[in-house]
Amino acid sequence: MKTTHLIPLLSLIGLLAFSACQKTDGSMVDYLYAETQCADPWGNNQDDAALRQLIEDYLSDEGVDVVSLAFSAYDGLIHCEACSCPSGRNVELRASEDFEKKLKNLGFERK
Repeated sequence: MKTTHLIPLLSLIGLLAFSACQKTDGSMVDYLYAETQCADPWGNNQDDAALRQLIEDYLSDEGVDVVSLAFSAYDGLIHCEACSCPSGRNVELRASEDFEKKLKNLGFERK
C-alpha cells in the first residue's frame, strides 16, 4: 500500500522540479546592434524591407523570436569605409529577455 502512494508523489516532485527549471518571465527588452559597412552576419542590402527579412531570417535560424525590428541613425562620429566600421545605422529590436545571452553573443546589446 505504501508503494501506491509513492508513485504519485514522485510524479508530482518530478513535475515541480521540471517546472522550476523553466524560465517563464519572458519580459520584453529592447536591443541594439550597430550595423557595419559589410561585416554583419546576415549579409547586406540597401533596401530596408529586404534587410529586415535577412535579419529576421538569420535570428530565427539562431533560435531568437523577434517581436519587432526597426532601423535608426547611429549617433557615433566614426567615419571609415572598412568592412567592420559602423555604417551609420542601428538595428533595433524587441525580444524576450530569455534571448538576452544569445543576442549578446550575436553582437546585440541591451538598449
